[in-house]
Amino acid sequence: MNKTDITFVTSQKITLHFTQTKTAAPRKQLTIVYFHGGGLFCGSRHDLPEPYRQLLLQAGFDLLALDYPFAPECSLREIHASVQESMRFLFAENLIPAGERYALFGRSAGGYLSFMTCSWLLETKLPQPAALISLYGYAQLTDPAFHTPDKYYLSLGKISAESCQKLLRSAPIIESPIEERLCLYIRARQEGSWIDTLCQGEDPARFGVLESQYPLFPPVYMAACTMDPDVPYRISKQLKRNLPHAVLTTLYESSHDFDRDLTQKTGEAVYQEIIAFLSSLSN
Repeated sequence: MNKTDITFVTSQKITLHFTQTKTAAPRKQLTIVYFHGGGLFCGSRHDLPEPYRQLLLQAGFDLLALDYPFAPECSLREIHASVQESMRFLFAENLIPAGERYALFGRSAGGYLSFMTCSWLLETKLPQPAALISLYGYAQLTDPAFHTPDKYYLSLGKISAESCQKLLRSAPIIESPIEERLCLYIRARQEGSWIDTLCQGEDPARFGVLESQYPLFPPVYMAACTMDPDVPYRISKQLKRNLPHAVLTTLYESSHDFDRDLTQKTGEAVYQEIIAFLSSLSN
């Protein structure tokens, strides 16, 4: 296993770090580009649980885990611009080897970034992804649940504006432990202000996949829980209907990031399905 950290500075002078891990197993000539979750307010490119990261590497896939800047220090438009610049950098530096396939992979907000990155790539002449993997993700910001106070997050106890204000910085943040800044996301969901905070005055509909693009998407693998308290399961069901080559694994559970709990066998089963899904494409 060969692991390398790479630094990239965007045109907005935001310093990002990528981690490239090359498989020690026979390569399937497919690189997985990974976007972490965190509600676009927090998180780390290192958050993919190690047992599942090892499963993907042992299956013969290389991994590229990406940073991106967070809200509210950066707007959603700035976040997308940063991701797009990052993808251009990966191609220019041959970190996604020329002529080889790659897949976009994201969990939760990372799933959203995967969908939006694919949407953008469809409008470019850059190499197109061979597949997309979204675990409990979404492709639109217009769902009513994202714009109204959320009962689940209200049940966690009210987060004060003062405690959140102390976390804000004057410069972009690109990495933060979930436990440090998650209260920013929780408060935004409690108030129903999450999407407004991200979009900073722009129409949320501008930051979703166009319905006309769904038929152009590559094969997509999704997994979500029926009683997800964060991202409604109906979102995954609707995506399954819209996407022509989509697989949806339905889990009858009440968790959101079901693969975070390593004591449960659900996560491993899903990652084995992801490996089988990608292996069938790479062959």
